[in-house]
Amino acid sequence: MSQQVKKLETPYPLIDADPHASRVLRYMRPSDYGVIAASTAAAPGALYLWEHFDPSAKSAKLRGPLKLAALIGFTGGFLLAYQRSS
Repeated sequence: MSQQVKKLETPYPLIDADPHASRVLRYMRPSDYGVIAASTAAAPGALYLWEHFDPSAKSAKLRGPLKLAALIGFTGGFLLAYQRSS
């Protein structure tokens, strides 16, 4: 059972097949940072709107869930930007 490696035909030469994480972070574009910022802001914004239109309780405290949503949005945005940069 030998594994076959699929070779991609692209007009650009391959620079680095497996870049180190620090190299990927150093070469992030401004649009990658925009993806991180947008997802960090969108996750708590969506949670706030969801709670506004369909409240779960009259005295719902959103401070903790909004922080968690921001962390989840940041993590998702970072992973997406990392994938786009590598």
